[in-house]
Amino acid sequence: MSTDINNLKKTIMNRISAEVSTVQDVADYDKVVFSGFPAVTVTSTDNENEFWSVGENQRAFNFDIDIYQQISKSTQTVDDNARQSAERIIGNVVSDIIDAFDTYVTFGGNADFLRAAPSAWDYMESSEGFYRHAKVKLQVVQLFTI
Repeated sequence: MSTDINNLKKTIMNRISAEVSTVQDVADYDKVVFSGFPAVTVTSTDNENEFWSVGENQRAFNFDIDIYQQISKSTQTVDDNARQSAERIIGNVVSDIIDAFDTYVTFGGNADFLRAAPSAWDYMESSEGFYRHAKVKLQVVQLFTI
């Protein structure tokens, strides 16, 4: 296995596109204008390298999967129904993404294993509107031996 971070990111995007039918827009960068909701962005955050011996190491590549559901175009026009709907939609998408990767243990042959995907939820505001937002952290691990 060779290191190709962009290929790992593409594999994540392809898996989301194939397994999460509710997502309307998937991008491989921190997009700010979406073509539909819920929207997902996949970004590389960092990598870790654990040295085991002269000929062995473990590389872990970390990615953030950000999920956005627009609540309104402005915080001034938010109502309870929109918040409730966004909460339900984000819950469904986060569940679908976690399930999609729980059953993709070797990452299509591109990894030795994936680590559990925790998520954190919040609200965000941008020039495009007010969003319910969730971040799923995915760690792809490759073992290298000489």
